[in-house]
Amino acid sequence: MKKVIAVLLFLMVSAYADSGFSFLLGMRNNHYAFIGAEYASKIGLAVENSVFTQGVEKQYVRVCPYYRWTLGNSVSGVYSLFSGMRYDQEYYDFGARLDLLWSPSQYFQVGGTFMPYYDSFFENTVGYKAYVQSFILEEVGLFAGVKNLPDFRAVERRYIGGLVLKSGHIMVRPELSTPMNGDTHLIRASVFFIYNSK
Repeated sequence: MKKVIAVLLFLMVSAYADSGFSFLLGMRNNHYAFIGAEYASKIGLAVENSVFTQGVEKQYVRVCPYYRWTLGNSVSGVYSLFSGMRYDQEYYDFGARLDLLWSPSQYFQVGGTFMPYYDSFFENTVGYKAYVQSFILEEVGLFAGVKNLPDFRAVERRYIGGLVLKSGHIMVRPELSTPMNGDTHLIRASVFFIYNSK
Protein backbone atom coordinates (compact mmCIF):
# COMPACT_ATOMS: atom_id res chain seq x y z
CA MET A 1 0.00 0.00 0.00
CA LYS A 2 2.85 2.42 0.81
CA LYS A 3 4.32 1.87 -2.67
CA VAL A 4 0.95 2.59 -4.29
CA ILE A 5 0.65 5.85 -2.33
CA ALA A 6 4.22 6.85 -3.24
CA VAL A 7 3.53 6.19 -6.95
CA LEU A 8 0.25 8.19 -6.83
CA LEU A 9 2.00 11.12 -5.14
CA PHE A 10 4.82 11.00 -7.70
CA LEU A 11 2.32 11.00 -10.58
CA MET A 12 0.42 13.94 -9.07
CA VAL A 13 3.58 16.01 -8.61
CA SER A 14 4.77 15.12 -12.13
CA ALA A 15 1.39 16.04 -13.59
CA TYR A 16 1.55 19.46 -11.94
CA ALA A 17 4.37 20.36 -14.34
CA ASP A 18 1.72 20.42 -17.10
CA SER A 19 0.04 23.85 -17.18
CA GLY A 20 -3.44 22.27 -17.30
CA PHE A 21 -2.97 20.75 -13.86
CA SER A 22 -3.49 22.35 -10.49
CA PHE A 23 -2.28 21.19 -7.11
CA LEU A 24 -4.60 20.71 -4.10
CA LEU A 25 -3.77 20.63 -0.41
CA GLY A 26 -6.17 20.60 2.52
CA MET A 27 -7.76 19.04 5.56
CA ARG A 28 -11.13 17.41 6.22
CA ASN A 29 -12.75 17.38 9.69
CA ASN A 30 -9.53 18.22 11.56
CA HIS A 31 -8.59 14.54 11.20
CA TYR A 32 -7.66 13.89 7.57
CA ALA A 33 -5.07 15.76 5.51
CA PHE A 34 -5.16 15.41 1.73
CA ILE A 35 -3.08 16.21 -1.32
CA GLY A 36 -4.23 15.99 -4.92
CA ALA A 37 -3.97 17.05 -8.53
CA GLU A 38 -6.72 18.27 -10.84
CA TYR A 39 -6.75 18.59 -14.62
CA ALA A 40 -8.67 21.38 -16.40
CA SER A 41 -10.65 22.06 -13.18
CA LYS A 42 -12.64 18.90 -13.92
CA ILE A 43 -10.89 15.58 -13.32
CA GLY A 44 -8.85 14.95 -10.20
CA LEU A 45 -7.28 12.48 -7.82
CA ALA A 46 -6.76 13.03 -4.11
CA VAL A 47 -4.93 10.94 -1.50
CA GLU A 48 -6.04 11.42 2.08
CA ASN A 49 -4.33 10.29 5.29
CA SER A 50 -5.41 10.58 8.91
CA VAL A 51 -3.52 13.04 11.06
CA PHE A 52 -1.12 11.15 13.31
CA THR A 53 -2.98 11.15 16.64
CA GLN A 54 -2.23 7.45 17.33
CA GLY A 55 0.45 4.94 16.36
CA VAL A 56 1.43 4.55 12.70
CA GLU A 57 -0.37 1.20 12.33
CA LYS A 58 -3.70 2.84 13.29
CA GLN A 59 -3.55 5.50 10.56
CA TYR A 60 -6.07 5.53 7.71
CA VAL A 61 -5.40 6.21 4.02
CA ARG A 62 -7.96 6.87 1.26
CA VAL A 63 -7.72 7.32 -2.52
CA CYS A 64 -10.42 9.39 -4.21
CA PRO A 65 -10.78 10.03 -7.97
CA TYR A 66 -13.42 12.65 -8.85
CA TYR A 67 -15.07 14.59 -11.67
CA ARG A 68 -16.45 18.17 -11.44
CA TRP A 69 -19.29 19.32 -13.69
CA THR A 70 -21.71 22.21 -14.20
CA LEU A 71 -25.24 22.41 -15.56
CA GLY A 72 -26.11 25.84 -16.87
CA ASN A 73 -25.04 28.81 -14.79
CA SER A 74 -26.58 27.80 -11.47
CA VAL A 75 -25.93 24.08 -10.80
CA SER A 76 -22.56 22.47 -10.13
CA GLY A 77 -21.51 19.14 -8.74
CA VAL A 78 -18.80 16.60 -8.05
CA TYR A 79 -18.98 12.84 -8.60
CA SER A 80 -16.37 10.89 -6.66
CA LEU A 81 -15.42 7.36 -5.72
CA PHE A 82 -13.31 6.44 -2.73
CA SER A 83 -11.59 3.46 -1.18
CA GLY A 84 -9.60 3.42 2.02
CA MET A 85 -8.19 1.25 4.77
CA ARG A 86 -6.35 1.42 8.04
CA TYR A 87 -2.63 0.65 7.78
CA ASP A 88 -2.98 -2.51 9.92
CA GLN A 89 -5.92 -3.59 7.69
CA GLU A 90 -8.28 -3.83 10.67
CA TYR A 91 -11.00 -2.19 8.60
CA TYR A 92 -11.60 -0.81 5.12
CA ASP A 93 -14.31 1.14 3.33
CA PHE A 94 -15.34 2.15 -0.18
CA GLY A 95 -18.16 4.08 -1.75
CA ALA A 96 -19.40 6.84 -4.01
CA ARG A 97 -20.31 10.44 -3.36
CA LEU A 98 -22.37 13.07 -5.17
CA ASP A 99 -22.11 16.73 -4.08
CA LEU A 100 -24.54 19.28 -5.59
CA LEU A 101 -24.73 23.05 -5.29
CA TRP A 102 -27.58 25.19 -6.67
CA SER A 103 -26.84 28.93 -6.81
CA PRO A 104 -29.99 30.82 -7.88
CA SER A 105 -28.33 34.12 -6.90
CA GLN A 106 -24.91 35.34 -5.85
CA TYR A 107 -26.19 35.70 -2.26
CA PHE A 108 -28.03 32.40 -1.75
CA GLN A 109 -27.09 28.74 -2.36
CA VAL A 110 -28.58 25.34 -1.56
CA GLY A 111 -26.28 22.33 -1.32
CA GLY A 112 -26.44 18.63 -0.67
CA THR A 113 -24.44 15.42 -0.52
CA PHE A 114 -25.50 11.82 -1.09
CA MET A 115 -22.92 9.18 -0.14
CA PRO A 116 -23.67 5.43 -0.18
CA TYR A 117 -20.71 3.44 1.15
CA TYR A 118 -19.60 0.19 2.74
CA ASP A 119 -17.56 -0.04 5.95
CA SER A 120 -16.19 -3.48 6.87
CA PHE A 121 -17.46 -3.04 10.45
CA PHE A 122 -20.64 -0.94 10.04
CA GLU A 123 -21.49 -2.55 6.66
CA ASN A 124 -23.79 -0.72 4.18
CA THR A 125 -24.58 2.87 5.07
CA VAL A 126 -25.94 5.95 3.33
CA GLY A 127 -24.67 9.39 4.33
CA TYR A 128 -26.30 12.70 3.50
CA LYS A 129 -25.94 16.43 4.06
CA ALA A 130 -28.36 19.26 3.18
CA TYR A 131 -27.64 22.93 3.80
CA VAL A 132 -28.31 26.50 2.76
CA GLN A 133 -25.67 29.20 2.65
CA SER A 134 -25.59 32.90 2.01
CA PHE A 135 -22.62 35.07 1.11
CA ILE A 136 -23.18 38.37 2.86
CA LEU A 137 -19.87 39.57 1.44
CA GLU A 138 -18.05 38.21 -1.61
CA GLU A 139 -15.53 36.36 0.61
CA VAL A 140 -17.62 35.62 3.73
CA GLY A 141 -20.64 33.33 3.95
CA LEU A 142 -22.83 31.65 6.58
CA PHE A 143 -24.32 28.16 6.32
CA ALA A 144 -26.75 25.96 8.28
CA GLY A 145 -28.16 22.49 7.71
CA VAL A 146 -28.35 18.85 8.74
CA LYS A 147 -26.13 15.84 8.09
CA ASN A 148 -25.36 12.29 9.03
CA LEU A 149 -22.05 12.13 7.11
CA PRO A 150 -19.50 10.51 9.41
CA ASP A 151 -16.91 12.82 10.96
CA PHE A 152 -15.07 9.67 12.00
CA ARG A 153 -16.61 6.37 10.82
CA ALA A 154 -20.12 5.99 12.26
CA VAL A 155 -23.00 8.09 10.93
CA GLU A 156 -24.38 10.66 13.37
CA ARG A 157 -27.48 12.79 12.77
CA ARG A 158 -26.36 16.36 13.52
CA TYR A 159 -27.38 19.98 13.00
CA ILE A 160 -24.56 22.01 11.42
CA GLY A 161 -23.71 25.67 11.05
CA GLY A 162 -20.71 27.84 10.43
CA LEU A 163 -18.78 30.15 8.15
CA VAL A 164 -17.34 29.96 4.64
CA LEU A 165 -14.26 32.13 4.14
CA LYS A 166 -12.73 32.53 0.67
CA SER A 167 -9.61 34.44 -0.28
CA GLY A 168 -7.72 33.87 -3.51
CA HIS A 169 -6.79 30.19 -3.75
CA ILE A 170 -7.85 29.28 -0.18
CA MET A 171 -11.27 28.32 1.19
CA VAL A 172 -11.81 27.67 4.92
CA ARG A 173 -15.06 26.30 6.36
CA PRO A 174 -15.20 26.21 10.20
CA GLU A 175 -18.24 24.26 11.41
CA LEU A 176 -20.07 23.64 14.68
CA SER A 177 -22.38 20.64 14.94
CA THR A 178 -24.66 19.26 17.62
CA PRO A 179 -26.60 15.96 17.78
CA MET A 180 -30.23 16.09 16.71
CA ASN A 181 -31.22 14.31 19.94
CA GLY A 182 -30.43 17.45 21.95
CA ASP A 183 -27.23 16.40 23.75
CA THR A 184 -25.72 19.88 23.54
CA HIS A 185 -22.69 18.83 25.61
CA LEU A 186 -21.61 16.91 22.49
CA ILE A 187 -21.07 20.02 20.36
CA ARG A 188 -18.23 19.42 17.92
CA ALA A 189 -16.04 22.00 16.21
CA SER A 190 -14.30 21.07 12.97
CA VAL A 191 -12.56 22.82 10.11
CA PHE A 192 -12.35 22.00 6.42
CA PHE A 193 -9.87 23.91 4.29
CA ILE A 194 -8.51 23.61 0.78
CA TYR A 195 -5.78 25.35 -1.17
CA ASN A 196 -5.98 25.12 -4.96
CA SER A 197 -2.96 26.41 -6.88
CA LYS A 198 -5.15 27.70 -9.76
